[in-house]
Amino acid sequence: MSRTKLVPVVAVLAALVAVSLAQVQSGNAATAIPATQGAAAPRTQAVTALAKAPEYGARHSAVAKLDLNSASREELMKLSGISGATADKIIAARPLASKRALLSKKLVSRKEYEAIAMQVMVKQEPLAANKTHR
Repeated sequence: MSRTKLVPVVAVLAALVAVSLAQVQSGNAATAIPATQGAAAPRTQAVTALAKAPEYGARHSAVAKLDLNSASREELMKLSGISGATADKIIAARPLASKRALLSKKLVSRKEYEAIAMQVMVKQEPLAANKTHR
Protein backbone atom coordinates (compact mmCIF):
# COMPACT_ATOMS: atom_id res chain seq x y z
CA MET A 1 0.00 0.00 0.00
CA SER A 2 1.32 3.43 -0.85
CA ARG A 3 1.87 6.09 1.76
CA THR A 4 -0.98 8.29 0.49
CA LYS A 5 -3.48 5.44 0.87
CA LEU A 6 -2.13 4.46 4.32
CA VAL A 7 -2.68 7.87 5.97
CA PRO A 8 -6.51 7.82 5.71
CA VAL A 9 -6.63 4.23 6.99
CA VAL A 10 -4.53 5.15 10.03
CA ALA A 11 -6.73 8.19 10.67
CA VAL A 12 -9.90 6.07 10.59
CA LEU A 13 -8.35 3.51 12.96
CA ALA A 14 -7.28 6.27 15.36
CA ALA A 15 -10.80 7.72 15.31
CA LEU A 16 -12.31 4.30 16.10
CA VAL A 17 -9.93 3.81 19.02
CA ALA A 18 -10.73 7.30 20.37
CA VAL A 19 -14.49 6.66 20.18
CA SER A 20 -14.09 3.28 21.90
CA LEU A 21 -12.02 4.80 24.71
CA ALA A 22 -14.53 7.61 25.18
CA GLN A 23 -17.37 5.09 25.50
CA VAL A 24 -15.43 3.00 28.04
CA GLN A 25 -14.61 6.08 30.13
CA SER A 26 -18.23 7.24 30.09
CA GLY A 27 -19.36 3.86 31.45
CA ASN A 28 -20.89 2.66 28.20
CA ALA A 29 -18.43 -0.21 27.85
CA ALA A 30 -21.02 -2.67 26.55
CA THR A 31 -21.21 -0.78 23.25
CA ALA A 32 -17.50 0.04 23.21
CA ILE A 33 -16.37 -3.59 23.15
CA PRO A 34 -19.12 -5.81 21.79
CA ALA A 35 -19.13 -9.39 22.98
CA THR A 36 -19.40 -11.60 19.93
CA GLN A 37 -18.62 -15.03 21.29
CA GLY A 38 -16.76 -17.14 23.85
CA ALA A 39 -13.95 -15.38 25.70
CA ALA A 40 -15.00 -11.91 24.58
CA ALA A 41 -17.99 -11.81 26.95
CA PRO A 42 -15.99 -11.99 30.22
CA ARG A 43 -13.69 -9.25 28.91
CA THR A 44 -16.65 -6.94 28.25
CA GLN A 45 -18.09 -7.68 31.69
CA ALA A 46 -14.75 -6.95 33.34
CA VAL A 47 -14.39 -3.62 31.51
CA THR A 48 -17.96 -2.68 32.47
CA ALA A 49 -17.32 -3.60 36.12
CA LEU A 50 -14.13 -1.53 36.20
CA ALA A 51 -15.88 1.47 34.70
CA LYS A 52 -18.63 1.32 37.35
CA ALA A 53 -16.45 0.39 40.38
CA PRO A 54 -16.19 3.04 43.13
CA GLU A 55 -12.85 4.29 44.34
CA TYR A 56 -11.19 2.15 47.04
CA GLY A 57 -11.13 4.89 49.69
CA ALA A 58 -14.75 5.88 49.12
CA ARG A 59 -15.97 2.34 49.59
CA HIS A 60 -14.01 1.67 52.79
CA SER A 61 -14.24 5.02 54.57
CA ALA A 62 -18.05 4.94 54.68
CA VAL A 63 -18.09 2.39 57.51
CA ALA A 64 -17.69 3.97 60.95
CA LYS A 65 -15.77 1.84 63.45
CA LEU A 66 -17.00 1.33 66.98
CA ASP A 67 -14.64 2.45 69.77
CA LEU A 68 -14.32 -0.39 72.28
CA ASN A 69 -13.36 1.99 75.10
CA SER A 70 -16.46 4.19 74.81
CA ALA A 71 -19.18 2.01 73.26
CA SER A 72 -22.30 1.27 75.25
CA ARG A 73 -23.41 -2.25 76.10
CA GLU A 74 -26.15 -2.03 73.46
CA GLU A 75 -23.69 -0.86 70.77
CA LEU A 76 -21.33 -3.74 71.58
CA MET A 77 -24.19 -6.24 71.40
CA LYS A 78 -24.97 -5.11 67.83
CA LEU A 79 -21.62 -6.57 66.73
CA SER A 80 -21.75 -10.05 65.21
CA GLY A 81 -21.41 -12.77 67.85
CA ILE A 82 -21.23 -10.43 70.87
CA SER A 83 -23.70 -11.39 73.62
CA GLY A 84 -24.69 -9.36 76.66
CA ALA A 85 -22.22 -11.30 78.81
CA THR A 86 -19.37 -10.65 76.35
CA ALA A 87 -20.25 -6.96 76.17
CA ASP A 88 -20.14 -6.82 79.99
CA LYS A 89 -16.67 -8.46 79.99
CA ILE A 90 -15.39 -5.91 77.46
CA ILE A 91 -16.74 -3.01 79.52
CA ALA A 92 -15.21 -4.42 82.73
CA ALA A 93 -11.80 -4.78 81.05
CA ARG A 94 -11.60 -1.11 79.98
CA PRO A 95 -9.46 0.71 79.12
CA LEU A 96 -8.17 -1.53 76.35
CA ALA A 97 -4.81 -0.69 74.81
CA SER A 98 -5.69 -2.19 71.42
CA LYS A 99 -8.38 -4.29 69.82
CA ARG A 100 -6.03 -7.28 70.03
CA ALA A 101 -6.48 -7.06 73.82
CA LEU A 102 -9.84 -8.74 73.23
CA LEU A 103 -7.85 -11.90 72.46
CA SER A 104 -4.99 -11.50 74.93
CA LYS A 105 -7.42 -10.92 77.83
CA LYS A 106 -9.61 -13.79 76.52
CA LEU A 107 -12.67 -11.55 76.26
CA VAL A 108 -13.73 -13.07 72.90
CA SER A 109 -12.86 -16.20 70.95
CA ARG A 110 -10.69 -16.02 67.84
CA LYS A 111 -13.78 -16.64 65.68
CA GLU A 112 -15.64 -13.75 67.34
CA TYR A 113 -12.58 -11.52 67.01
CA GLU A 114 -12.25 -12.26 63.29
CA ALA A 115 -15.93 -11.42 62.81
CA ILE A 116 -15.69 -7.99 64.49
CA ALA A 117 -12.06 -6.90 63.98
CA MET A 118 -12.83 -4.71 60.93
CA GLN A 119 -15.77 -3.07 62.72
CA VAL A 120 -14.01 -1.96 65.92
CA MET A 121 -11.15 0.27 67.03
CA VAL A 122 -9.61 1.51 70.28
CA LYS A 123 -9.07 5.20 70.96
CA GLN A 124 -6.38 5.94 73.48
CA GLU A 125 -7.15 8.31 76.35
CA PRO A 126 -4.98 11.43 76.14
CA LEU A 127 -2.57 12.01 79.01
CA ALA A 128 -3.83 14.54 81.50
CA ALA A 129 -2.29 17.97 80.95
CA ASN A 130 -1.56 18.55 84.61
CA LYS A 131 0.44 15.35 85.19
CA THR A 132 4.19 15.74 85.25
CA HIS A 133 6.47 13.07 83.83
CA ARG A 134 9.39 12.09 86.02
